[in-house]
Amino acid sequence: RSHEERIAALPAACSHCGLATTRGEVAAHEQDCPQRPRACSAAEAGCAWSGLLADKAAHEATCPFAVCQRMMAPLQTEVVELRAENERLQAQLAPLQAQLAAQGAENSQLRAENSQLRAENSQLR
Repeated sequence: RSHEERIAALPAACSHCGLATTRGEVAAHEQDCPQRPRACSAAEAGCAWSGLLADKAAHEATCPFAVCQRMMAPLQTEVVELRAENERLQAQLAPLQAQLAAQGAENSQLRAENSQLRAENSQLR
């Protein structure tokens, strides 16, 4: 264990800004280093910008991909909600359709019986 501690205490420098630190601390620093290149938050949508953290907010304020993502976010949320509502309504629809079919069959049967009773009634007159 002391061997690992000695290695972690060895000097190291950040590959982005050159900050002198230790091998044990360099990885954490490099992850948050202000000089580490950052990708646009809309990279998955197609933006190829890469730059410093200090420039990222200014870029994303005018990036058409990022602007579009911000505009689409509420619509995407609404689509997800509407799909869930549609699934619930579809689940309710199936039993209602079965009930309607059964009532339609019963209605046809009652109409036939009614016609037969009317025919019998007209013969009795």
